[in-house]
Amino acid sequence: MVSAILVAPALQELGVPALAAHLFVFYFAILSMVTPPVALAAYAAAGIGRSNLWTTGWMAFVIAIPGFLIPYAFVFDQGLLLEGDALHIGRVIATATIGVLGLSAATGGYAFGPLNWPLRTVLFCFSPLLIDPRHLTDMIGLSVLVVVGAYQLWSFKLRDRVKPSAAPTP
Repeated sequence: MVSAILVAPALQELGVPALAAHLFVFYFAILSMVTPPVALAAYAAAGIGRSNLWTTGWMAFVIAIPGFLIPYAFVFDQGLLLEGDALHIGRVIATATIGVLGLSAATGGYAFGPLNWPLRTVLFCFSPLLIDPRHLTDMIGLSVLVVVGAYQLWSFKLRDRVKPSAAPTP
């Protein structure tokens, strides 16, 4: 409530539309539940699971990293808020979804199979380009994600073909 009263009007004075400003504030208020040192939801989960509070809080933060970019996408382009023509809304939603999936794969370490650190780094750096609504960043981010995805699919299909067969039975 305090953020909606203090922060949203300040964002509106900077030229952010009212709906985007209030959703920006609301989204970050919700994300406070999984970010240390507050992380009330993560700490409640740690208590239920009898795990370490800080480890659970930091893991919740790492898993939630893709969610931190969504409010900025609201502010930069209201297509995610379903404002604009249908083609633009569809493109923005599709590319933002692919970007969030790529960033989730980078933070989670899995896309069609386990990801090594260089591929995770590439995904972590290029996935946010898809969340930015400009065409150039979408093309760059999408091309890199397609290459990484194709490599992952190829390497795991190749690995499945090369698996040693079971020993013949006598």
